[in-house]
Amino acid sequence: MNAPVPSRRQRRHRTQRRILVAARRLFLTRGYAATHVTEIAKNAGYTTGPLGKHYPHKHQLGHEVAETLTALAIRQLSDARPTDRSNLVTMLSSWANTVISHPEWIWFELGLATTAPEHRDRHTDRRQRIHAALTDLLATTIEPAPGSDLTITAAALLATLVGCTVATVGNTVQDHHRVRTQIELVLHATTEPAFPSKTNPDEENRSMSYQARTPHACDDIDPPQTTDHDHTLATTTPADDDSDVVTAVRAGLQAVRDD
Repeated sequence: MNAPVPSRRQRRHRTQRRILVAARRLFLTRGYAATHVTEIAKNAGYTTGPLGKHYPHKHQLGHEVAETLTALAIRQLSDARPTDRSNLVTMLSSWANTVISHPEWIWFELGLATTAPEHRDRHTDRRQRIHAALTDLLATTIEPAPGSDLTITAAALLATLVGCTVATVGNTVQDHHRVRTQIELVLHATTEPAFPSKTNPDEENRSMSYQARTPHACDDIDPPQTTDHDHTLATTTPADDDSDVVTAVRAGLQAVRDD
């Protein structure tokens, strides 16, 4: 018995799927800029003719790959059903470690976003959709402190995630315990009582008074002249700080700022 002949629509869908799978593998392995359409066509088992028929421009293929990855991330957040804060941290840690262990996605997104302003806008839209899904998840699980904004908390979590991904310390992947600790720190700031929005007017108008300082013998010594090397040391994280956390968060915030 002969097998049924695929319809034109089925053949078209199969071709697109093979092209997308090949493109995703190459984009995540080599990056967006370093991947040529001829390599994608070859890996999919076609020539550039069929590829150009379905995707006339490389950026169209790039955005479709990015959309599939974004949809997967949003679905994971939407399907999550944490029962309490601890369960939420566990879920977010697992989700974060999945992304951190595959940092190629973020690098691919950034590479695509830098090609033109309109591509940057589409990248921003995808990031905002992930941010909204994460905010909704937080809203259904934790009770924020007065004055706290869950949208800011979600942004801080994403910045931390990006920092852990693009700024691995010592060329090693962040371990699960460290990622969980960073997530707990961000959530702790949200649920702790916030500073009051208003202060006592009497206290604001009251002049500040300081205890008289006892003169010291070193007061007559001129301060040393600073050098560039001294400035570098002054801005270096002290040894007793959690430098891995600071480095990761700073890099994450810088990536979001640059984006």
